[in-house]
Amino acid sequence: MKRVALTPLARILAADAQLGSWNARREREAALLAVVRRALPRPVAERVFVASGEGPTLELATASGAIASVVRQTGPDILARLAAERWEFSGIRVRVQPRQTPREPPKPLPRQWDSASRRPLAALQGRLPPGPLKAALARLLKSR
Repeated sequence: MKRVALTPLARILAADAQLGSWNARREREAALLAVVRRALPRPVAERVFVASGEGPTLELATASGAIASVVRQTGPDILARLAAERWEFSGIRVRVQPRQTPREPPKPLPRQWDSASRRPLAALQGRLPPGPLKAALARLLKSR
């Protein structure tokens, strides 16, 4: 059987103009984000994302106002780090974009113990051979 040579993904992305521009933007934002995160404390850096790296102002996004305030306070340090690595931005804008939290599933209602739920267990206890399971089921039925 003849082996088929696979085309590398980078070549596929480079061949399509739109995919190539998306990939170039992704790579540029990843490089920007790496520089920004090196200028921030680790717990803060993990929660910062590049919203837009186009134009003279770098736009960063966070999920909370507290993280955004820390990023704003370290803005001059971030700009200095960016300038040292040849990124040209005149300012930084920080946006708070709260993430949607998934809705909690409704809590299940506890089943009420009544004679209808007792009947199948009593029937099962009657069919079981003597042993620890039958004894445990008898204790359960007696306590209810």
